[in-house]
Amino acid sequence: MQQETPFLRSINVVFDASEPERIGHYEPTSKAIAFLQGVSGHSDSRAFFVIAPYGSGKSISATYLLQLVENRKHAWTTLEAVGQRLQRVEPQLGDFAQKRLAHGNIHGVVIALEGAIQDVGLAIRDAACASLQRLGMQDLAQALKQIDASGIAGALAVLDYLKDKSTLSKSEPCQIDRVVLLWDEFGRHVEQLIRNGHPQRLADIQTLAEYAARTQKLPVTLGLLMHQGLLQYATGLSQSMLGEWRKIEGRFEPIQYVDDSRELYRLIGNIIDTQKPRELSLSHSDKHIADRALEVGLLTDLEGELPDLLSRAYPLHPAALHILPRLAARAAQHERTLFGFVLSADLEQSVTPEHLYDYFAVAMQADTGVGGTYRKWLETESALSKVDDKLEARALKTASILELGLSGERSRVSRSLLEFALGDTPKSKRTIDQLIERKLLLHRRRSDQVSLWHGTDVDLRSRLEEELARLEGDFDILALLNKEFRPSVWRPVRYNDKYSIRRYFECEYIPAQDLISSNSGSTQSCAQADGRVLYVVPQNEKDYDAACQAALNNDDPLTVIAVPSQMIDIRAAAAELICLTRMQDDEALLAEDPLISTELQQMLDETQIHLHNQLTRLTQPGFEALWFNGGEALHITDRADLLTTLSDICENLFRSTPVIKNEMIVRHKPSPQLVNARRKVIMGILERHGEERLGIAGEYADASIFRTVLSNTGLYTKATDGEDVYVYKQPTDLKDPALAEVWQKFRDLLTIPDEQPKDLAGFFSELAAPPYGMRDGVMPILFAAALKAFPSALSISDEKGNYLEDLLPRHIESICRQPSAFTLRVMMLDSETRRYLINLGEVFGADFFRASDLIRAVYDGVEAWRVKLPPGALDTSEVPADVRGLQHSLSGEVSPVQLFFHRFPQLAGVDTKDYDGIVRWAASATSRLASVVDRYRESILATVDDNLRLITDAALDSSTMARFERWRQTIPQYVRKQLSGLAKAVLTLPLARFSDDYAFADALAAIVAEKKPQRWTDSDLVRFRNNFAALVGQIETQALALDSDHPPSAEGRAAIAKLYTNRIETLMGNLSQLIGHSDAQAQLRHLIDQTEEAKHGDSG
Repeated sequence: MQQETPFLRSINVVFDASEPERIGHYEPTSKAIAFLQGVSGHSDSRAFFVIAPYGSGKSISATYLLQLVENRKHAWTTLEAVGQRLQRVEPQLGDFAQKRLAHGNIHGVVIALEGAIQDVGLAIRDAACASLQRLGMQDLAQALKQIDASGIAGALAVLDYLKDKSTLSKSEPCQIDRVVLLWDEFGRHVEQLIRNGHPQRLADIQTLAEYAARTQKLPVTLGLLMHQGLLQYATGLSQSMLGEWRKIEGRFEPIQYVDDSRELYRLIGNIIDTQKPRELSLSHSDKHIADRALEVGLLTDLEGELPDLLSRAYPLHPAALHILPRLAARAAQHERTLFGFVLSADLEQSVTPEHLYDYFAVAMQADTGVGGTYRKWLETESALSKVDDKLEARALKTASILELGLSGERSRVSRSLLEFALGDTPKSKRTIDQLIERKLLLHRRRSDQVSLWHGTDVDLRSRLEEELARLEGDFDILALLNKEFRPSVWRPVRYNDKYSIRRYFECEYIPAQDLISSNSGSTQSCAQADGRVLYVVPQNEKDYDAACQAALNNDDPLTVIAVPSQMIDIRAAAAELICLTRMQDDEALLAEDPLISTELQQMLDETQIHLHNQLTRLTQPGFEALWFNGGEALHITDRADLLTTLSDICENLFRSTPVIKNEMIVRHKPSPQLVNARRKVIMGILERHGEERLGIAGEYADASIFRTVLSNTGLYTKATDGEDVYVYKQPTDLKDPALAEVWQKFRDLLTIPDEQPKDLAGFFSELAAPPYGMRDGVMPILFAAALKAFPSALSISDEKGNYLEDLLPRHIESICRQPSAFTLRVMMLDSETRRYLINLGEVFGADFFRASDLIRAVYDGVEAWRVKLPPGALDTSEVPADVRGLQHSLSGEVSPVQLFFHRFPQLAGVDTKDYDGIVRWAASATSRLASVVDRYRESILATVDDNLRLITDAALDSSTMARFERWRQTIPQYVRKQLSGLAKAVLTLPLARFSDDYAFADALAAIVAEKKPQRWTDSDLVRFRNNFAALVGQIETQALALDSDHPPSAEGRAAIAKLYTNRIETLMGNLSQLIGHSDAQAQLRHLIDQTEEAKHGDSG
């Protein structure tokens, strides 16, 4: 040993290869012998997995082996010192080391690798060149550098070159007698393969192992140094890939580089001896414990010194002492946790294997990799959940931790060992029997092995293979990927920041055949996404070239296509995912073992991780995929390149997007709260146009929308004439060219007349498409503002043709959301048309004050006039046909343009350009409709006259009310008292209150028809006529009926006589009209004669 060499905390086999003095302090121990013998070529195997925990000294052992194999003169002093120490530990290996120094011209090439490597072939070539240069073989190294060593084929070419240049001839000054490949921190390379989605590349290592096993001329050995077993790195692998890794693992012989040497046990004993209370020691009477420990197979290598060791290590139980180093190496970080346990243990009581389980349980639970300790922990916890007795729980924990600590050794947990670990008491033996009987422990009597029993041992891997066979590849892999593993969207960050918008490219997996079979090479864009990223999934190797050519033929500028540069393991992993999901739903399978569900979930998680890693190779920018856009190949090597490319695409295609700095409203689907705030802004636009801030108070969401969309953009500003009025700017006055272009589009839509309806759907689609790319959220605001900013002769009707009389926020939003359901018409208004509209508006009393839309102002006047009409005006049939046409037009939902320029001329019977004729007709028709009440009154008076025609002594020119009064006077007072209800109300009507017949008619209508003529329709007139005739008949019948019990007074008799006389006169007049005056007279005389005869007959 070179005492002057400073002690190094760590050794790096690559960095320290040229400095042999850095291993001068190396002390070979028994744990290193198997490693040194195997990798140096002194065993039948040629490929080794060297599994060593952190800090175990594997790197310094590997560096010593490098110096020994290369056998450089510069290292002889160090090698001689270390060789002497090696001689004491392993004489045979020490002899090899000394003989190698004696033959100074014998050298070996050591290919030293470290950590994760991108290209195995290139790394092996460079490491071999470095070794040759250290050996002074510069020519060989220079020639080796010229070899194309890419990939595994290149690695084999390097080894072939070294084999060809080796010689065993004694005439050669330098002989290469072996090649050793030392790969330190190989686990990091395995982790990188998994992380990058290339677990299949581990097959390269298998190829190297097979090469080494078949090489006879020159010994080639591989030593791959890891911190844990290969399968413990296999987190996130599919079950099929895991099976491949198991095959690879079988090509290597494992070397457990675990320090369970005497030195370590002595160190543990010394630490405990110094930490425990002085009064604690193993009594001489208990020295038989050492014999009992040897009997059950514990610490057999320490037989001579075992009693003293156990005494110093007391109160640590011999079983716990035996398994502690191996358990720590497997479950945690070797000495760091080993000594952590020793220093944290309560040394005032016995420390048993149960305490080891409690201490390492957390680490066991976290070790979820394949081959890890998670399953053992799960089995133990499942068993513990079925017991309540403390001794039973202790027995289960002890059996579990002993089984874990002894795994990998020839010894097993025997019945006697478990009894010894539990104290060798009768009670502990009975407890073991009970656990075996309850099938919580399994005792294989033939091999005398005790282990945890956790139910039926189900071979889930075989079940999975059966499911895969049944599946037979008949499933839609793309549907599964797009549903369960849909890739995240990509956002052009730079563009979005610049334009204050949230554009994104939606991502989707597509089969290669879909891209190849596309005739046009274009792809359909998504409804809301601004573009798409298509990840092509090839079915086989032949798809690659065809997919790349199809991607070049695709000319859609908003579609980015990614084609993997090599086959990726997607289909197999997806099939496993489907099968494992089916197995999870198999209740019969789950019932076989309570742990199956948990293990299936773990397998499913691993498969999902593996599939995700494979898909990441395609979806994450790098060298794993080729990228295309617009028929060109893209240079994309990382995420930044892709984001830059997407921003470039958007800046080229969406160059005319207005900058509106409110991402909450500039989106396709604003939140319900923002939609409500947007409606408030639209209401302000429609109802409070011209006011400051549109009358919006406070600083809520609606104020934010107004400020960002209308105020900050310069659309809505204060008028320049100094008045306190706000107006909308014209497109030419806006600072943002893109906003000015969009604003001009709105102006053209609303102001340029067209004989055909405007294409609203096309208009909004144009604004949503490049180069504008407007978002749906802001469209209603701009449309409502444009209606106020650009007044014109327009009309908007819905899909049923109904004119939207009063535009509300919900109408504006509906128009923008479903423009094809609405019709927008814009008319040309020349001077004659404007004059016509003004004259027509005056007929209906329209208000033109500050009217921005002349047609709407006239229509509003028509609506206001129609509302004031009595109900009967739109119902009466007592009008000419043209006026009835006006009634129907006013009752239906007709657009102003259709009404004023088509329907009115048709009703007036004039040409559509005869504006004066239309106005004259409108004035006449409206007058007829407005006078319907007077016609109802005339009909009421006529009805009264018709029913009171018996009154003949009234002057012909007297009013109807006067004749009505003469008729009432013919009704005796006692009759009035006998009547009630409407009849009495009619007879007692206070005529003195009415100034004329119309007032009288209104009052009489209110009694007979129960409402005045102002509220009548034609049906009310009919009802009045019938009711009044019935009332008159009722009154007169009552008056003409003589009551002998109540004879009328003299005045009453005179009134009744008058009533009879009036009726006779009326009947005679009617009879004269029917048969002639003379015949009527004759009939009257005959009637009188009959009456006289009857009277004389009664008197005789």
